[in-house]
Amino acid sequence: MNSINKIIETINNDIHLHENLSKLVLDEYNCFKEDDLENLPEKGRDRILLEREIEKTNNSIVDMLSNPDIEAEKTDEKSIEKVSLLIQTLREKIKETMSIVEKSVAFMEKEKISAGRQLR
Repeated sequence: MNSINKIIETINNDIHLHENLSKLVLDEYNCFKEDDLENLPEKGRDRILLEREIEKTNNSIVDMLSNPDIEAEKTDEKSIEKVSLLIQTLREKIKETMSIVEKSVAFMEKEKISAGRQLR
């Protein structure tokens, strides 16, 4: 049986994980931008571990919200509204993270093309 507080706690954790992922992707981006490639493998490993943790947390949230076995006596309208607001915040964090990832990928593609031209 899931409690609404456990759901709220898990969503808050997921938001925090996405914030950390955004920071880590920005760190990787800055390593590329500043040509500081010696720290890149460590940041890449950290990013992969964080992505795995996010995936596990996302799956937990889906499982908890899909399970109709939530403690009904402790679930009130205010708690449901809080979950709804947290899910909206999570969506926004995911969009922010994806935007940062897209920016990083675009920069790397641009640099790859530039390096290819220089090699010719």
